[in-house]
Order: sequence, then structure tokens, then C-alpha cells
Amino acid sequence: MQNKPAQNPEQTNEQAIYIHGTESEEQERLRLLNRLTNPAFIDFLNINRSIKVLDVGCGLGILASELARQYPNCEIHGVEFSAEQLQEAQHNLPNVFLLQGDAHELPYEAHTFDVVYCRYLLEHVKSPLKVLQEMYRVLKPYGRAFVQENNIAMTVYDPDCPKFEELWNKFIALQTILGGDGLIGKKLYRLFREAGFKQIDLSIAPQAHGFEDVYFDDWMVNIIGNVESARQKLIEYNIADTPEINNAIQELNRLRKNPNASTIFYWNRATGIKKYKPRAK
Repeated sequence: MQNKPAQNPEQTNEQAIYIHGTESEEQERLRLLNRLTNPAFIDFLNINRSIKVLDVGCGLGILASELARQYPNCEIHGVEFSAEQLQEAQHNLPNVFLLQGDAHELPYEAHTFDVVYCRYLLEHVKSPLKVLQEMYRVLKPYGRAFVQENNIAMTVYDPDCPKFEELWNKFIALQTILGGDGLIGKKLYRLFREAGFKQIDLSIAPQAHGFEDVYFDDWMVNIIGNVESARQKLIEYNIADTPEINNAIQELNRLRKNPNASTIFYWNRATGIKKYKPRAK
């Protein structure tokens, strides 16, 4: 089947304002986040045969490229709204195909892919249900969707970081104002059902790190990067001021140096199957 022409993203108002922006520092944070989470997500996909895969909101194409290298007999497609992100994507793999388009109106024919997935995307769109319905549409009968999303309220630290926690609640409020949903992870079961999926399975992917854990500092850098990337919008929308943001980041930096420190977070996951419905005679 042939792909439909991609819609010009400038012609749609379905996309929420991306809270993190696309500056070079944010691109580096995304690369770090990929290093921290890609291996576990690839295990989650559990690919065991040659299939056609779609990465919705592929960003820099890092995960798509890793999949393509691990599974050279699979065809890995990616669709991304941001032209800036796609310009940063680098790959020379013959089985990777990246395209600019809107997740609310995927530029593919129905019944095209065996597996469709998205990560860290539904929190940034105005209509998560519409995106899931589009993922359902482009799946082949009995194809499977995989989603991993945030409920950022589940982020906790010991010792406590009250200045950060106060700012983090304002971060959640900002994301809502921008048209997103930082708590979307807890809503996946309902959304999958409303999109038409069957045999829905829920799970979590934990990020639990103590000071001596090799990933502890990387995870703290990622969280600080989240705050820094939203700094301008927090101020612009009069949600937090510069001293509040600086105090929260200083608190997290002190935690990074505390040998007794730990942090716990988990991603929400869901999978579902597109059941085949034979045509009525």
C-alpha cells in the first residue's frame, strides 16, 4: 500500500504546544532519555519475526534506528510532527523510513502495520484518543499497539525536595495550559478501550535509583533538563518566577551529591490488539 501525502503540520491546530521546545539542550536531553529507556522498551515490544513497525512521534529517530539495527529484516517507519526533530535525525539504514506528519491524522493507509507504538507522545497532544484511534486504523487485523507514557505526579525523592515538588506541580499545570496532560499515563486503559482495542494489558516500567546506582545521576540530569526546558514558558505564562525555578534546580543538584539520596518513578504502559471484524454479508 502507498503512503498518503503528509499533511503540512503548519495547517493543523491539533498539536498542543510542546512544553520542552527543540533547542540543542533539549535534543541532548532526549538522547540521554533514549539511552536510559530504549533497551527496556525494545524488550517490551518483544519482536520475534519480520514485521512492519510504525513509531508515532519518532522524534530524533533514535529508537527507530536501534530497532532497525537489531531487526534488519523488519521495516521500521517513523512519523514526527516537528521538522526540527527530523532534521536532527541521523541514520543511513535501508529499513528505516521517517516522515513528517501529524499523529492525529497519520499519513498511512489503513491496515498497514503489524506493530504501532508511541512513547512520551500522548502527554503532548490535544487529543490522545484521536491519536490512538489513528494508531488503531493503521494497524493490520490482530496487530498490536504499544504505549509508554508519563504520570509525572509519581516522581518522588528521598530526602524530600519540597521546592522542586511545588515547582513540579506548576509544571503539570503549565502542560495542561499548553494543551497537554502530564498525568496521561494513568488514563491509558480507558483510552485504549475507547479507541477500540481489545485484550488490553497494563504494566509499569520502574525507574528506581539510589545514589550508588550507575543511572542515578543520569536520571537526575534528565529531570533537571525537564525543568530547564520549560523555564521560559513557566515564566511567560506567569506560573513560576526565576527564583522559584532556580531554587528547585539547586535543591535537585544538592540531592545529586547526597550519598543517601534515592528517586523512584515509573512509566505507565499499555498494549492492545486490533480485533478483526468480518464484513456483514
